[in-house]
Amino acid sequence: MSPEMQNIVSFLIPAYVGFWLITFLYVLSIRSRQRNLEKDVEALKKMAEKKQSVGVDMPAGKAAQITKPSEVSQV
Repeated sequence: MSPEMQNIVSFLIPAYVGFWLITFLYVLSIRSRQRNLEKDVEALKKMAEKKQSVGVDMPAGKAAQITKPSEVSQV
């Protein structure tokens, strides 16, 4: 193997390992965020069911007036 080829291989192998390590960590990060979102969705479903069973609900007229997400906190 020529010295030039050895120089290329000496950079290629760590780059390959680094790429797969970063990819693996990224996939783990996405999976962790997905689990957190699933937990949040379940918690919101339970809160909605609890409010419906208690009878707490937004008046239909007020719900129709909401046009921006920032207005939800004002309800």
